[in-house]
This record gives sequence, C-alpha cells and structure tokens, in this order.
Amino acid sequence: MDQYSAIIWGSGVVGSQIVRVLSRKKSVRIVGGIVHSPDKAGRDIGTISGLPYEMGLTVSTEPKEVLKNSAAEVVLLVTQASRFYQGTFDKNVEQIIMSLNSGKNVITTTGFLYPWRLIPEIAEQIDQTARKNNVTFFGTGLNPGFLSDILLMFLTAPLVRVDRIKIRDMEDMTLYNSVPIMRDMLGYGLTPDEFQEKIAARFEAYMKDLYSECIHFLADSLGVEGLEIRSRLQSYTTSKKVKTVCMKIEPGTIVSQVFVLEGLKDGEPFITIEYGAKPCPDIVEEGGPLGQTIEIDGSPSVSFDLKGDLVERGILSTAGHVINAVPHVVASSPGIVTRRDLPPFVPIP
Repeated sequence: MDQYSAIIWGSGVVGSQIVRVLSRKKSVRIVGGIVHSPDKAGRDIGTISGLPYEMGLTVSTEPKEVLKNSAAEVVLLVTQASRFYQGTFDKNVEQIIMSLNSGKNVITTTGFLYPWRLIPEIAEQIDQTARKNNVTFFGTGLNPGFLSDILLMFLTAPLVRVDRIKIRDMEDMTLYNSVPIMRDMLGYGLTPDEFQEKIAARFEAYMKDLYSECIHFLADSLGVEGLEIRSRLQSYTTSKKVKTVCMKIEPGTIVSQVFVLEGLKDGEPFITIEYGAKPCPDIVEEGGPLGQTIEIDGSPSVSFDLKGDLVERGILSTAGHVINAVPHVVASSPGIVTRRDLPPFVPIP
C-alpha cells in the first residue's frame, strides 16, 4: 500500500472533516496544518477538528513556514472561497501559487474546477507555476466536482445524441456547523431586504462563476460551442422557527435558496443546473424536496435519481472526494488537471 503525506490548509467544516476521516485512514498521513485564526495557532490538529484525542501535530498561522518545513506531497487547500468573501480570486490564487512554489501538489475545494474558460489568465498562471515546479493542481468538491459534472458526463457515455441536460440538487444544511456559510453566504436568518442589501449581488456572482465552470466543462466535453449563460436566484422565507446546529432561523427570514444557471443554445436551455439548499427539510417545505436528479433528453434519454444520505452528509462526501483524489493527483502529469483527466476514484484505505 502506497502512503502519501499531506498538509491541511483550512480548519473549517470541510477541513475538520478531512482531518477526522484521515485519522482513520492509513494511506494518507497529515504532516502539517495551516489555520487562519490566531486562537487555533499552536493547538493540536485533532482536537481543533473535533476529535476526542490529540494527533500529536500542532497547527500554525504561518503558511510559508509550514510549506517549507513539512515534507508533504500534497496540500489539501480547503480555505474560504475568496471569490465570495473578498469579491476576487486573489486570496485563493495567492494560496495556490504559494503551495505550488513549495514543490507540492494541490487539491482545493475553493473552485478552479475548470478554469480555462472562466478565468484563462489565472488558469495560465496556475498551470505554468505547477509545471515549473513539476507538480499538479486539481480543483474538486461534491457539487461542483462530482454531481454536476463528472457523474453527468459518465451518464452520457452510452448515448448517441444529447439534446438537453437538467441537473437538480437540493441539499440538507441542518448539520452544517458554519455561521459564515449559513448566514453570511446563504443568508439564512436574514430578512429578504437584509440579504439584498448585504449579500445577494456577491452570492449571485459567485454562484454564477462556480457553476459556469460546470457548464463549460460539460459543453466542451460534448463539443458544444457558443452557449449563452443566464442565471436567477429565488429566496424563500419561513413561517416557522427553525434551529440548525449553529444558528436559529426566525419566522419571516430566509430559510432556503435556489440558484438556477442555464447554458442557452440558440436561445433555448441546453444545460440547466438548479442548486438548492435548506436546513431541517422535515419541517421546511420551501424550495422543494431534498435530492439530486439528472435528466438527459437525447437518443436514448436517461434519468438518474441519486439516493442515500449523500444528500444529508455533503461535508463528509466532499471530504471523501478530496481524499480519494490524492493518489491520482500525485501520479498525474504536471500542470492543471480536471476531473476529465483523472480515472474514477474509489475509497482509499
């Protein structure tokens, strides 16, 4: 069994989940931890990630030192998406370039899944930096990263023609223990006026960029050119009190968001991605039912309804996709790789 060494950069819900999963794995060993908050600096990576025991590795707020002094093969970059929180890609690009220049492969959940169409100059910078250092860069996640791109591409394999694609994903956010995501990004607990004033423009721009990568990925894979991108956002308020693991949502405030992105071919939807999220789906009807469904009209046509608790355990599934990518990214050729360049993943031991 091959063994890999990794630095975890980011200690939020996804980073902490990765640490907890890797504490039970044998093939990837954590050799460094980078955090943003000074309150976490010098503490054990296991205890700050929610484990009941220490792992014998302290985290640092000094990324250059950790990258220089840790003999890791890969950096798992799971920091906040700066495109949303700061309005630009700059902070994440800085983190990516720093990691690549330290001679380490990078897997990130901050976006950059298929950057060549959306941000070609940044993609070129990342690709050339990776090639110069003989390492690989890979952006991934659950959605995007699996549901709205590679899973759908696999489903087109036996088709002889694709006329239209529609993906719907409604996720359960009840157990998502992050106020910066729940309130400050998704707007839960804010009135519609507060959301429009503080968040809506940033949120729509970020989501449009994020899921445009999926549309470009699919269109390029299918050889379809010249799609026009159109988006819309629907916010839903609640008439009930709703309690998640990290916050309370009062009546009259936002409890569900549904974002729709369309790739139009000759003025008609060719690819439609509908992403929704809400907590407490047993009492919150707004936004529609949980689940992931894919409908492909073509010859032949196919529909796919994803079952299981992947819907409720999106954080765990995101962590799994990142971790299972490690052997493939380390073995890949230098530069940017996308999900289309890598073989299917299976759980690593």
